[in-house]
Amino acid sequence: YKNPPKNVEHSMTTKPITVTHETDIEVVASLMVDKKIHTLPVIDSNGSLVGIVGKEDVLKTLIR
Repeated sequence: YKNPPKNVEHSMTTKPITVTHETDIEVVASLMVDKKIHTLPVIDSNGSLVGIVGKEDVLKTLIR
């Protein structure tokens, strides 16, 4: 790159797909596969970030 980005703002997703703590784990898995994403932000009813769920988290839950 001639002028590489200087901060995360240039490479972040500005409108991420999100889920809530009540989202069914199978829905989360489908979103990850369909959208080819590895992690999803988990938000509360106010839209505040409360966590991150990743593919490994989903797999662990589904195989239990």
